[in-house]
Amino acid sequence: MADYTVIQNDSIEPDAPALSRIAFALRDNPIAIAEGAPGAPRVRSAALQDYPFGAEDLRTGATERDWVLARVASASHGAVGTYAFLRYTPASGEVQTGGNTAGSNLQYATIEDNGSVGSANSPPGTWKNMGRLVNTLVTTTLWLRVS
Repeated sequence: MADYTVIQNDSIEPDAPALSRIAFALRDNPIAIAEGAPGAPRVRSAALQDYPFGAEDLRTGATERDWVLARVASASHGAVGTYAFLRYTPASGEVQTGGNTAGSNLQYATIEDNGSVGSANSPPGTWKNMGRLVNTLVTTTLWLRVS
């Protein structure tokens, strides 16, 4: 992160000596402002209102949280970014926590008193293991669709 340097007006007067520290400040200050360095002026949301993402995208709080949650809630079943409780097919090798596998290696799971039982339906796409596969007896865990 660049450091922000306050430049005094008398340092840039027409007859002021050209100092390298002033040149460095003139070079680094715009970067420091953009990075939000301590002491640097802040960019106002209104200055970004015509930028493609819009100033409203820079806010934080309950409104934005609700916006994100509404989009997650409205996602279709099995869409990229959604989670599912799936049974992993042990015959296709091991998938560590955080590892990916094809949906063809998974089945939608149901839980019964005698353990996990998968349905005959496999989800499409690629899924990331978000849980832990303990052994061949416990093959059901949480998965995130990544593509």
